[in-house]
Amino acid sequence: MLRVSPMRSEFINSLKEYDFRNFLIAGFSNHTGISGGDFFERMAIPFSVICKNEKQKELLASKSYSHLENVFNSDEINSIPVECSDVLISTSNPDIEGLISICEKEGKRWWTELSLVFKLLGNSRIIAVSGSEGKTTVSMMLFEILREHMNISHCGIGGRPLLENIEKCENYDYVVMEVSCFHLDYTTNFKPYMTYITNIDEYFPLKYDCSKNYFEACSSIVKNCDIKDFFFRNNNDLRLSDFFPENVSVIDVDTPGKYYNSVTSMFTAGDFALPSRNCRIRGTHNLRNISAVIAMSLQLGIEGETVLNKISKFQGVRHCYEFIGNHMGVDIYDDSRATSPSSVMAALESMESLGVVIMGGKAMEQDFTPLLKYSHKIKNLITYGEDGERIRAVFKSVNSGYYHKFEDAVNEAVCKVTKGDTLLLSPGCPSTDQFLNCEKRGEQFQNIAVLAVNRRVKV
Repeated sequence: MLRVSPMRSEFINSLKEYDFRNFLIAGFSNHTGISGGDFFERMAIPFSVICKNEKQKELLASKSYSHLENVFNSDEINSIPVECSDVLISTSNPDIEGLISICEKEGKRWWTELSLVFKLLGNSRIIAVSGSEGKTTVSMMLFEILREHMNISHCGIGGRPLLENIEKCENYDYVVMEVSCFHLDYTTNFKPYMTYITNIDEYFPLKYDCSKNYFEACSSIVKNCDIKDFFFRNNNDLRLSDFFPENVSVIDVDTPGKYYNSVTSMFTAGDFALPSRNCRIRGTHNLRNISAVIAMSLQLGIEGETVLNKISKFQGVRHCYEFIGNHMGVDIYDDSRATSPSSVMAALESMESLGVVIMGGKAMEQDFTPLLKYSHKIKNLITYGEDGERIRAVFKSVNSGYYHKFEDAVNEAVCKVTKGDTLLLSPGCPSTDQFLNCEKRGEQFQNIAVLAVNRRVKV
């Protein structure tokens, strides 16, 4: 059972001004529903839950909430219970528009996770990082640079729920926040002080029926901003390079450009320079990520020498094109967090030698054909899991093999590498067909691969 600790008492008192008497959580999913329930429990706010199925009811029962008042079936809700002052709605809820209509008709306040968090952090300036790939890398790198020089906290980094421990962000001048396009859907009040969109995936998520809709969802992040706010525009992205919102101050980030010289392979921040080879994070996609972090840090008044020193020491995000090391002449990379074709594309583009690549995982009906232009970089493709056979069928001209179990796929991949090769795990799919999360998948890969390479690789 979650308990209210004394350190949260000040935040709980500050909630009273919003008159949150009783929340209704519309759908108890693994993200917004659970984080909302945990938050209301910590804050001692009574709440009720709409459960859509038996699985959600079982999940709810496992939490043993003491402030849970009522549980409703989804087919029972034609109006909002009179005791509920507010409704928390997941943007992935298929009934969201109907629920919003009911709330507005009955005069009830409704919130998405992002809109509620922004309301709670009303006195903080939000530094928002969004986009298809690289959000966590940029957010963490930026926070590591700023934390010693500013009164700053963070939330949502690494895809964590925004409401998770949000009370720890109170009374900070700045909050670095990782924001997905799904957070932005139906959110009307969000107004970040600084915004960077890493890129717009041309192979947009399945939730959006066209790339235009996906771009509109991502770019809406600055719709409430004004000229005192800043939008850092990635000019290397074809969609973003044509996006020039007039309501916000735009700072261009070109790679190569002001912050990275491709001739000398040097990052620059004011009068100071850093050779890219001195950075611990690798990959061509990280050139633009680092450039954006430099631009944002300088705008916030951090000295260029300090910025570059921190970047040189930044070890990156675990399982994000993470360089495990060179073992027996084989470079091993763990990119387990790559759950989309575009993430795999970034990894293949960065790969400097022929690679034995492991792909697969939970089937999501994604289109992998755009990766065929990198077939020449793949020495062998080993696939696994629910989507493995379908992925293998796409790469007809590549030497390949399929194994249902992830462990078997890794061992087979190790058998294919020789000295001078790259061994890359970049699945292109979620991990949840065989693992709790992508971190567990990456950990198993590292444990098996390093030991197996040292034993088996042919020199």
